Amino acid sequence: MLAKKYRLPIQYFYKKPGKVVRNNFFVIKIMGSALNFSRFGVVVGNKINKKAPKRNSLKRKVYEFIRIAGKGLEPGKDVIITILPAVNDLTKKDLQKEASNILKFLK
Repeated sequence: MLAKKYRLPIQYFYKKPGKVVRNNFFVIKIMGSALNFSRFGVVVGNKINKKAPKRNSLKRKVYEFIRIAGKGLEPGKDVIITILPAVNDLTKKDLQKEASNILKFLK
């Protein structure tokens, strides 16, 4: 799990984004920040799965991927990752592959 320091508080989820990157599985909103590290938030709606444990499992997978792959990202960004319903068809490896493709925009 991502350390609390690197998780974006919920009150920042509704700010107007600076840049939006989208593919079939994710929508990533990137905002500038005055901090010397990046913060991440993951949004999984009820359309993905009605059961909270499944949604939380997806969140944990994405946070874990960010923890591992996000070390080389540029500091000073607030990033919100919204997971779209098409992600239900992906395996864990495919999910990591798609996430790595979209994280390239943050470097």
